[in-house]
Formats: sequence, structure tokens, C-alpha cells
Amino acid sequence: MLGNFIPTGYSMESLPPELISQVLDFIIPATGSRRWPEIKLAGYATLSRRWQAFIEPCTFSDISINDPKRLEEFQQIISISHRRSYVKKIYLRVKLESYDEEARARFETDEEHQRNNKIFNSTISALFRILADWPKEAGIELGISAWCPSDYCDRQRRLAAAMWRGNDLLGWRYEKSYLEFSRTTTDSECPPVHAVTYLSVEGLRDERPIEPASSVLIALKLPQLNRVHLMMKDEWRRDKQTRQRLRNGSSQVLVEPVVVIILAYSKSSYMSYPTFSKMKDPN
Repeated sequence: MLGNFIPTGYSMESLPPELISQVLDFIIPATGSRRWPEIKLAGYATLSRRWQAFIEPCTFSDISINDPKRLEEFQQIISISHRRSYVKKIYLRVKLESYDEEARARFETDEEHQRNNKIFNSTISALFRILADWPKEAGIELGISAWCPSDYCDRQRRLAAAMWRGNDLLGWRYEKSYLEFSRTTTDSECPPVHAVTYLSVEGLRDERPIEPASSVLIALKLPQLNRVHLMMKDEWRRDKQTRQRLRNGSSQVLVEPVVVIILAYSKSSYMSYPTFSKMKDPN
């Protein structure tokens, strides 16, 4: 296919950079994404070393990790040290424990919640261990959220079941099961990462809810942060006890002396986004 784009007298190795760039623009539509692994560009990198030099920055600039296998692949990919410089954004979507059809009709149990907390902590910690020795000049943007495959299975049938038979709780199954980042995690388990300068944590819409205080604790593991965007649920008007517990948890970690965080809660999690602005302590 690419042979049709190569002018007479040129080889793959001798194509000028401008022409290679034009071919890339043809391969990837302007409306498309170059995020790995959505665009399969790896095959083009094998055409020649010059092509590899053009392809890899596109392939690895945006990294999407949505299951443990992807995390392992990412670790292998960046084992070649020069590839680290290509990475600009990392989207970590923590994959939680699946549940069966019968469990759709009941709330998540404490045991299930604790297992998901363990997965949440271990996945984030594993990524932070990979990134721990990256230089602070890397300037990585990091996004974190959590999902469960079972939440998306048979969506239309589940909506009908919830409406007509009442035997599917849908999102209410886990609405109080806020994921928590451990307060006792050590630096050896989850080391500080200096390469990240922007953090986004989403616990709204179709993503699993994340405890606001835990989002702050994650941010405290990132000493070079200059921007933080946290999208959290805070609409527990019918359950004041849960709302107060979540807010109290946030206030307890906000006394951490290394940072000052300005918090704005949203009244409706679907209409406006809470924002956290991080500033270094003047002392």
C-alpha cells in the first residue's frame, strides 16, 4: 500500500521527512487518535529505522492502560529508555473485579469493596513503581479512573430489567462503595513520582466513585504537580452521614503541610466539576 506513495527514485530509507509526515497524516485521520493501543502503527515502524524514529513518538505519546496486561506491556515498551521521552500522557483506568448476573440485584458487599480497594491500590502502586525513576523534566499528564467490565455488560437488557422487574440496581449497586487509596501505603510500595506535573482523577458518570480524600493522597505522591483536576461525587443530600464522612476525610488530609489545596465541591456531579488547585507551602 505504501508503495503507491513513494516517488520514483526513492527508497523507504531515503524518503524526506516531509513526505513521511504526509504519509502519517494519511494513515491517521485528523479526527482520529494516536493513542496507544487504539491506532496500530507498530507495523509501520518496522519499515526502516527512519520510519521507526517517526512512528514511535506518535505511538507512545498517549498511553492508555485499562487492564493489567496493558500495564505489563507498557513496562516492556519503556524498558527501551529512549522511548520514555515520547510519553506525554498516561490514562490509567483501573480494572476492578467482575461480578455475576445474580449480584446485579444487590449492593456491593464489604468484602467485594475491600477486594476492589486492593486492586485499586495495587494497580496505582504498580504504575508508580514503573515511573519512579523517570526524570522530573518528563512533564507527564496522568489521568486515573476505575471501571468494572460487568457494569457495561448487557446494558440495554439491564436497563429494561431495572425498569420493569426491579432486579437490577445498575449504578446504585456501588454508589456508596467509594474506592479508597490506603493511608498506610509506604514509599517502597508506592514511591513518589517526580515525572508527573498534571493529575486528573475522575469518579463521575460511568466510572466508579473514588473517595475525594484518596484523590488528594494520590496527588501527594506527585511532588512536581502544578495542576490537579479532580472530578468527584458530592450529591449525598439524602444521606448526610455519607456526605459528611467523605468531606471529613478530605479535611483530614488537607492539613498535610507540603501542599495547600483549594477545594470546590459540585452540587450536581453531572453539571459541574470540582477543581483542586495545588500550591507549594510558602514555608
